[in-house]
Amino acid sequence: MTSTHSITTTTENGPAIMVAGLDLNFRGVVTPDHSPTGTQIAIAAGFTPNQQVTVLQFLNDGGFEDIRPEENAHLSAGVEFIVVQSDRSFRLTIDGRRVDWPAGSIEAKLVRKLGNVPADKDIYFELQDTADRKLKPDDVIDLTGTGVESFYSRQGTWILNVQGVRLSLHEPTITANDALIKAG
Repeated sequence: MTSTHSITTTTENGPAIMVAGLDLNFRGVVTPDHSPTGTQIAIAAGFTPNQQVTVLQFLNDGGFEDIRPEENAHLSAGVEFIVVQSDRSFRLTIDGRRVDWPAGSIEAKLVRKLGNVPADKDIYFELQDTADRKLKPDDVIDLTGTGVESFYSRQGTWILNVQGVRLSLHEPTITANDALIKAG
C-alpha cells in the first residue's frame, strides 16, 4: 500500500502520524517525537503498555516493517501504521510481495488495498490442488493454515459472443457498433 501521508505534520504536542486497525481506516494521532518507539505509537493509538500490540509501518516505497516495542520508527520512511492487539502474524504474498498480517484472516478488499491493486484488476487466491479462486470484495480468507497464502492480480476479461465470434474484452462495456466491428 503506497502511503498517502508521507509528510510528517508537527503539532505543538509532537509529530502527527496516521494509525489504523485491521480495517485500514486511518486516523491522526500525535507522538512524542520524530522517531517514536513501537510502544509510544501503540500508546498514541490508545493501547496500554502491557497489551500485546503489533505495530506495522507502511513504508513510502510500498513495503511494510514490523516495529518492535523498543524499536524506533523513522517517520521519514512513512507515517502510516497498523496498530492492533495481536500475538502473532500470518504471512501472505500479493503479486509476489510479502506481507505479514497481524490476524488469522483477511478480507479480499483489504488484500486489494494492501497490494495497491487497481479496481480494473481481479484478485485471485492461489490454490494448490484446485483452480485458483477469483475473489469477491467481501470474501474472507483464512490465513491460519500451513504455508504462505498467495494472491495475484490480473486484468479482468469479459467474453462476448457476437454472432458466433467470441471477443475477449478488457472493459465490461462496449457499444453494439464497436462489438460488431471487432467481430468483423
